[in-house]
This record gives sequence, C-alpha cells and structure tokens, in this order.
Amino acid sequence: MINEKPIQRLSEFLELMQITPYAFEVSVNISNGYFAKQLKKGGAIGSGILQKINEHYKMLDIKWLITGEGSMLIQSTANDGYNSELATLKEKINSIEKNIADLKINEQHINT
Repeated sequence: MINEKPIQRLSEFLELMQITPYAFEVSVNISNGYFAKQLKKGGAIGSGILQKINEHYKMLDIKWLITGEGSMLIQSTANDGYNSELATLKEKINSIEKNIADLKINEQHINT
C-alpha cells in the first residue's frame, strides 16, 4: 500500500519470502533487533540499508519498497535466476538458524 512506510512494506516482503527478521538482519549485516525496533516505532530505513537490501534481495523492487508504487517483486525473465538465488539464500538461512539453535543447546549443556 502507498500509505504504508517502507519498513512496513519490508515486513510484508519478508513475510512473503518466509525470511525471519533475524535472518534478514544477518543477510544485510545490520545489528540484531534493528528491524523489529524500526518496525515497532514506524522508523525509517536509511539509504545504506536500502543499498544492502537492493544488493541482497534482487527480486525485490526497490521502488516499491520506497514508494509503494508498482509491484513488490520484479517481474521479468530474470526471475528464474532470482528464484534460484532465493532458494539458495533460504537454505543458507535455515542452516544458520539450525547452527544457532545447536549452539544454544550446547551452551545449555555446558552451563548445567
């Protein structure tokens, strides 16, 4: 929607792509909790972060993210490559999340 803020549109994109906020933060190299904090406060997305988003999520139409105009996803024949890239990113994210869960379990065993 055009009346939404970019942070709200980013949330819609992440939900559609089934990307957790933590995985998103890791992928664009921003601090843990940044996204949730900005979403809660209705904050702005800085230009540096927009650049990182544009570099890492090529299927996302950055114009839509900023303005709400057009389609969320870039519609082109290049989407096949993006879908492959998305699948690879999802695999990496799942692997990272599993590693984090394993590390937390190991930490609990060590502390007990």
